[in-house]
Amino acid sequence: MDWISEMINYVLPYGYTALFICFAIGLFIFPVPNEVLLMTGGWMVTLTYVEPLPTFLTIFTAVICHGTIWYCIGARMNRTVSNQNRFGARWKQRAEDSTKMINRHGKRALLFSYYLPFVRHAVPLGVGASSIRYVTFATYAFLSASIWVGAYFSIGYFFGQMIGQIQYILEHVTYIVLVGCVALAFFVYRKVKKDELDKMVQKI
Repeated sequence: MDWISEMINYVLPYGYTALFICFAIGLFIFPVPNEVLLMTGGWMVTLTYVEPLPTFLTIFTAVICHGTIWYCIGARMNRTVSNQNRFGARWKQRAEDSTKMINRHGKRALLFSYYLPFVRHAVPLGVGASSIRYVTFATYAFLSASIWVGAYFSIGYFFGQMIGQIQYILEHVTYIVLVGCVALAFFVYRKVKKDELDKMVQKI
């Protein structure tokens, strides 16, 4: 947990600006689950290093920044590659598939995007590449984010001394979810390929 001490030492002299930078960057690259990072913010409040409301708002702003960056990357990539050779055609098809999926399940599906590891990064990217406007994305996704941040911020506030144990559990759960997603994707891919092969055989 040395990274927590280092982050606190960085935040103390510079205040909420440093806190925002830590979380805005940490959501992308910190070697811990995002949930652990949020709990650290709540724990810092109990240590009287920072005030509760400004800390929560600073962290939530960093989360909004994180989602917005992924959305912009998706939108930029879509504009850049959509008209370029085979890769551009494939990217455009993936963007259209993403739009269809969200339209089929309803934009309310965005409300659950922040509760799942990896999905909270992939969904803003895919939505940015689709035809869905940023205002629509922000309305649904950031409502989800406010609940997500509030929940783990509160856990850190009340159970901060147990962050090490919680991190251990979350990391193992994340690995299990990742392996499950990879296995599911593999079986779905095999089934799609098998269906395509069956159709080709029927045509022959």
